[in-house]
Amino acid sequence: MLSVSALGRYRISDHIHLLGLLGMSYWTESPTGKYKASGIDPLLGLGLSYSLTKAVSIRAEYQFVPHFNGLGTNLNTFLLGVNFRF
Repeated sequence: MLSVSALGRYRISDHIHLLGLLGMSYWTESPTGKYKASGIDPLLGLGLSYSLTKAVSIRAEYQFVPHFNGLGTNLNTFLLGVNFRF
């Protein structure tokens, strides 16, 4: 899967930001599967970021990609990360 998205941040407090993602995702089924399907679908995401210091923050994010065009299922992803600012 390949995706491109825009990230928006809303400051809740000095250390906490609400994150929102909006983008597009290109997906394809594994070539070893029974069906050969691919498509481009919207990518939606929501998360929180917490600043530990001015240079380091941690992030939790949920991403959702509906696969209405091909397989009839959805892709749900939960991500955890660390951001470093230089």
